[in-house]
Amino acid sequence: EVSRSVALLSLSIGSSPGGSASLDPPGGAYEAGTPVTLTATPDPGQVFTGWIGELSGADNPATLVMDDHKTVSARFEGTLTVSVASAAGGSVVLDPPGGVYTPGAQVSVTAHPDAGYLFTGWIGDLSGSDNPATLLVDTDKSLGAVFVRPTLVVSTGPNGSVTLDPPGGVYDAGSVVTLTAVPDAGHAFSGWGGDLAGGSNPATLVMDGHRSVSASFTAAPGVTVAVEGGGSVTLDPPGGVYPPGTSVTFTATPASGYEFAGWSGDLVGSENPTTLLVDGDRSITAHFDPLPIALEELKSGTSEDRDTVATDAPLAAVEGHLYLAAVAFKPDVIVTDVSGLGLVWEPVAAQCGARSQTGIALWQARGQPLGDGVVTASFASAPRAAVITVSRYAGAEGTGAPVSANTAGVAGSCSGGSDDTAYAFDLATTAPGSRVHVAVAMRNKDHVPGPGWSEQAESYAGSGGSAAGLSVALAAAEQPALVSVEGSFSSDVDWAVVAVEVHTPIAPQ
Repeated sequence: EVSRSVALLSLSIGSSPGGSASLDPPGGAYEAGTPVTLTATPDPGQVFTGWIGELSGADNPATLVMDDHKTVSARFEGTLTVSVASAAGGSVVLDPPGGVYTPGAQVSVTAHPDAGYLFTGWIGDLSGSDNPATLLVDTDKSLGAVFVRPTLVVSTGPNGSVTLDPPGGVYDAGSVVTLTAVPDAGHAFSGWGGDLAGGSNPATLVMDGHRSVSASFTAAPGVTVAVEGGGSVTLDPPGGVYPPGTSVTFTATPASGYEFAGWSGDLVGSENPTTLLVDGDRSITAHFDPLPIALEELKSGTSEDRDTVATDAPLAAVEGHLYLAAVAFKPDVIVTDVSGLGLVWEPVAAQCGARSQTGIALWQARGQPLGDGVVTASFASAPRAAVITVSRYAGAEGTGAPVSANTAGVAGSCSGGSDDTAYAFDLATTAPGSRVHVAVAMRNKDHVPGPGWSEQAESYAGSGGSAAGLSVALAAAEQPALVSVEGSFSSDVDWAVVAVEVHTPIAPQ
C-alpha cells in the first residue's frame, strides 16, 4: 500500500465590527474544488452590506469554490429607521418593507386612503403630495400621511343663496353634489365661478377633491304687462323677472265677450302665443276688443190654460252668452219664475196692458249653463194663453235700464187706458255696439216694427179674444244715443211693450 499526501487549500474568513461570518463545512482547510457556503450574521442594530476580499456581492449566504488559498471578510454597518405615524382615513406602505434600512437607502412610500377619503399630502420628514413618493434614508426618519373627506365651500354675493343636495359641505370622495342657485327677489342667477363653471342651474359637481364654488347674481330684467279690454296674459316661464337672454312666451286669453286684438309696447303684432327675448326691462300691453253682439239663437213655445209655458225646443248651452226670455200672456198675470239650462234667471221688467187684457215680462240669465235645455216660465195663476220666446246673444255682457210702456204711456198703469194701433218712446243706450231688444205683447193683432227695427219672431197662442201674441224685434245702436222704440199693429189693441239695451262687456278692472 502506498500512502499519498493531499495538499489542502486554506480559507480565511473575517468580519468588520457589527457581526460575524461562518463557513460550511467549517474548518478553513479544503481540498481543491470543494464548494464552501459563507453566511454573514449581523449583530442587533446592524445590517450585512456585502463581502470583500476574494468574494464580492451581497448574497447571503454565498458560495465559494476552493481553487486556491482564499481570504474573505463580511462587512456590517449600523441601520437607520423609518417610522410611520398612524392616521384616520388611510394607511402607508413602505417598499422595501420593514422600516429598518442602511444609510443611503431609497424607500418608496405609498399612501392608501380608505373609502370616502382623499390623500392630501405628507407631513414630518416627507413633504409634498406625490403618491407614491421616494424617501432618502440618510438619518432616522419619521413621517405621516394626511387623509380627509373632501369639503365644498360656496360663496355668494349679496343677492342670492345656494342650496346643496345633499347638504353639509363635507362629503365622501367621489360623491355627486347638486348645487341650486336661488336669487333674491328682483335678481337673477348669472353663473358659477371657481371649481364650477357655466350657467346651468341646478348644476352637479363630483367631489374628487376639496372644491370652492361661487355663485353670481345680477339685477334681473323685469317684464311689465298691461291689459286693455277684457282678458289676461300668462307668461312662460312665469314670474316676470328673468336672467338676461331668457326667452319668454306670452299667451293672451280673452275674457268672455272679447277677442284678442294685438300687442303693443316692446311686443308688436297679433301672433298669439308669441315669444320675446328678454335682454332688458320690457313693457308690453295686450289689447282685447269686445266681440260684436250677435243674436245666435231664438226658440219659442206656447201654452193655454196652464200655469207654465216653455220653449218647444232646447237652447244651446254656451258659457258667457246672454239669454233673454220674453213672456206674453192674456190676460195680465204675474210671472213668478223662469228656469232652464241650469242658470239663475232674474227679472228685467214687466208691463201690463192699460186695460189688463195682456202683459209682457222679460227675464235674463248669464253664466255657465249645465247643458242644453228648454226654458220654462211659471205664473202665479194660469192665463188663458201664453207665449215665450228666448233669445241667446253672443258678445253681450248684460242689459241696461229697461223702459216699458202701454197705451197709457211709459210705465203706464194697468187700467184706464184705451186701445190704439202704434207705440213710440225713447230708450237711451250707454255703450258702443249695443243692441236694443224689444218684446211686444199684442194679443191677436199683427205687429209691424218701426224703421230701423228687425222683427226676429212673432208667435200666438189661443184664438180670438183669448189669444196672446208676442213679437221680438231688434235694433242696432252703434254709439250711445236715444233710440226711438216704435212699431204698429194691424188694428187697435191693448198692447204692452218692454225695451232694453243689450250692451257689450265692461272691461274687467
